[in-house]
Amino acid sequence: MQVGINYLSECMYRLKSLSQVRRDLEKIRAHGFEAIRVTGNDLSWLVKIIKEAKKLKLKIWVCPRFAHSEPMLTGKEYLEKMKEFAKEVEKMKINVFLVGNELSLEILDFAPNLPTYEVRCGKQWQKFEIEFQERKNDFREYLITLAREAKKYFSGPVSYAAGTWEVQEEVIDWQQFDIVSANLYLWERFAEKEYIETLEKLKSYEKPIVITECGFTTTREAWKIGPRHIYGLRKFPKWILNLLLDHPNVVQKILRVNPKLLLKTKIPHHYDEEMQKKLLQKNLEILEKSNITQAFVFQWSEPFPAGFGLIRSDGTPKKALKFLKLIS
Repeated sequence: MQVGINYLSECMYRLKSLSQVRRDLEKIRAHGFEAIRVTGNDLSWLVKIIKEAKKLKLKIWVCPRFAHSEPMLTGKEYLEKMKEFAKEVEKMKINVFLVGNELSLEILDFAPNLPTYEVRCGKQWQKFEIEFQERKNDFREYLITLAREAKKYFSGPVSYAAGTWEVQEEVIDWQQFDIVSANLYLWERFAEKEYIETLEKLKSYEKPIVITECGFTTTREAWKIGPRHIYGLRKFPKWILNLLLDHPNVVQKILRVNPKLLLKTKIPHHYDEEMQKKLLQKNLEILEKSNITQAFVFQWSEPFPAGFGLIRSDGTPKKALKFLKLIS
């Protein structure tokens, strides 16, 4: 099985230096991985990451992502951004272009009464599902438009990183895409039986299948936590939040000095590398038994030790990464 790595251009509002990116990519290559999925909203910065990855002959999947934009992008605004990405990555001869990631959750149009990503992913998830149900036909047509527009500018394979709920609702016209791709996290609310049934559903489209995200937090509670992030942005008055968003350099400095000033623990947990490794092994075994030949693990690094990251804060590998190196 081919295992790739999700590499975010920034994580938890932190942006790495180019030298740090270079070291990360060298380590990814040294551990035997051949492919990365690069995700972010700053096209010029992604281009720099892609250039470094190409030097190491990594296969590169690129995905624009604007989930944390304030205000959220509309479908029309996102379409224009996506076209900019498609034009640029065509010049760079990357391997696969993803037109988006879980866009029903990350674009304003498909749940307009829930205007932030944090709100949708949190206590308002059920309300989000209701709003999405009301607009799922519009969502289907929107993805068709994205696929057709992307192919005007990008000549390689085009796909879309679907959310689990989008796959289950069968709202995506996969005939518009070259590869069927989905973010599928194995956990207590999406356990083995349902996971396998969803894989079978994806296989019915008779196209190559790639799991664009799978992974676990480094916690004893990883099975219960699933795809949820255990850290989140603290509540601030709107004027302070807007000030921070307008000054990303200030945010970076605060995060370097003391991340707890900006971020809080949302879900109680205990650090456990063995559990992360054990669950990742189980996940990959399920994929192999279902004849899925390629998946991207989420994710290379995270600024907090108990997150989804495969490396510790000092850059050394966690047990899960050592396991992945053995099978890559």
